Amino acid sequence: MAQWPATIPQKPRQSDYSAADVEATIRTSMDAGPEKVRRRYTAVPELLTCVFVMTIDEHTTFQTFFRETIARGALPFDWIHPETGVAVVCRIIGVPTRRYRGPLRYAVSMQIEVLP
Repeated sequence: MAQWPATIPQKPRQSDYSAADVEATIRTSMDAGPEKVRRRYTAVPELLTCVFVMTIDEHTTFQTFFRETIARGALPFDWIHPETGVAVVCRIIGVPTRRYRGPLRYAVSMQIEVLP
């Protein structure tokens, strides 16, 4: 399995980081009374919204990792969870975006799905 490259930032920028579990229940409306609620899944992924600040060289490495190594998000990879410090299996959801952040720096935004 692929590994998050050691030559790019390992942790996202703290001020732009958020985490949430994916909705794991399903609700059914009733003719009368409260909705019925049941579990849809027993294993729920966690969705992380991350921004990494990278140099141009780091971003080039990241692009190769995203485009070739993990096939544009189709393949999972190993990564160290920024909150727990534990190795987890992840996938990148969608296409990461980058913004110019000053001399030779980019802020790269992405959503990372931590697999159960």
